[in-house]
Amino acid sequence: MPTGKPIKLIRQLSTSIIIFRYMKTVVSNAAFRVILALAVSVSSVLAGFPAAAQARVPVIQPTEYQMHIGRISDRREILDMDPYGDEFVRFTGRQLPAGLEKNQVITFVAFFNVPDELRKKPLLMFVPELQYSAEIRINSHLVYANGILDSDAVLDKQMGEREFISPGVLNSGKQNRLTIQMVPRRVRIGPPAIFLGDYQTVSTRNAWYTFVHSKTFYGFSFLSFFLFMM
Repeated sequence: MPTGKPIKLIRQLSTSIIIFRYMKTVVSNAAFRVILALAVSVSSVLAGFPAAAQARVPVIQPTEYQMHIGRISDRREILDMDPYGDEFVRFTGRQLPAGLEKNQVITFVAFFNVPDELRKKPLLMFVPELQYSAEIRINSHLVYANGILDSDAVLDKQMGEREFISPGVLNSGKQNRLTIQMVPRRVRIGPPAIFLGDYQTVSTRNAWYTFVHSKTFYGFSFLSFFLFMM
């Protein structure tokens, strides 16, 4: 007779089969397949979640920006403008204004200071998925680019990325200027939720973010093929 873990696994499998058959009798086949796909996908995501939360480390993440709407041909001149001048407006939302033209460039500016806890550590920047071409600068230094702003081609990415920030671009004891320029081409999604932090914090977030996005996408693709072939 099996004992210990084998018998426990057999009981769990038996229970799962009973629940599986019961659900299939009370809901339609289509609805059942959708429920099962969601359950399996969510379970696979939760299975990868870190068991223990890491100690909280300070991060640099802007909560509001000064926004400018201009034309791509003027994007370099916009970089030198005063973000608190009349041509900029305060932006705290998640969606861009409606009615944007195809050839318009959106510039976001925010300021930050490097906390004492991060001044002696390598600083990295986390960049989530993007649906448009974009450039990110710190103190006029280009630190990240996705696509080409003045190209008609639209480049989007579905995974997270981490970028090392050279100490040479930062003002350690002074204020730093963060600038994001992007060409949404009528897409109304706001600026990416980037943040700066130490190596462990950014690397952990990037790995988890990429895991969730890739596993969810491929999980739903596989389950859609498998379940609807049943």
